[in-house]
Amino acid sequence: MHHSGDTIPYEGQTERVKEHAVDVALLPINGRDFYRTRAGTIGNLDYRKAAEFAVQIGADVVIPIHYAMFRGNTVPPGHLVSYLADFHPEQSVHVMGRFGKYLYLGRHRG
Repeated sequence: MHHSGDTIPYEGQTERVKEHAVDVALLPINGRDFYRTRAGTIGNLDYRKAAEFAVQIGADVVIPIHYAMFRGNTVPPGHLVSYLADFHPEQSVHVMGRFGKYLYLGRHRG
């Protein structure tokens, strides 16, 4: 599992994470922009970057995080689902309900 916490893309990030054969990737999707940065909100990956990162690292499933936490710093998780359906339909995604649980019984990486 890979829980990125707060992150933005950086040089070598994909290669570094891919080495760990990630099965479940928990990635922020709330993004960053001029207005949030000006307001002192640092921001994270947006849903497009999170989707591409999940695909590039070969994650079995991506779970979006960091949405619906703070007013003005949110993106609907459906944006990630729609983006993946359009551009990477082979990528599995799971959206957690509030206080939900997720049990991963995925493929064995022998």
